[in-house]
Amino acid sequence: MDEKWLDQWILPLTDQDGWSARDSFEGTLITGSPGSGKTSNSGKNLAYALLKANPRYGALVLPAKAGETERWKGYLRDTGRGDDLILFNAESGHCFDPLFYEWNRPGRGAGDLERSSIFSRRSFR
Repeated sequence: MDEKWLDQWILPLTDQDGWSARDSFEGTLITGSPGSGKTSNSGKNLAYALLKANPRYGALVLPAKAGETERWKGYLRDTGRGDDLILFNAESGHCFDPLFYEWNRPGRGAGDLERSSIFSRRSFR
């Protein structure tokens, strides 16, 4: 499988550097003081880049701040992805069990929960 697309920038940062799909999969950390714009600037730009990059990209967003769910609904609307939203809350009727999904999903590594965890049995011997 050709994985060159993983290194294509979905958010250019400078003329010589950018944030790629691979970067988005491997983790991104935004630090700063309260009120420094982590959510309204850096976070927003990363969110828009992901939502615009590929309609098959998905994300699990776990809001901690009041109003964050509405902010993400706006991001989805603004990028034409409003119909992709699946909201998990008491009113939506949706639920998701990640362990059940992982155990029952098709494909490579399906049901292999022990190998996908950080620790193996050997770690505790």
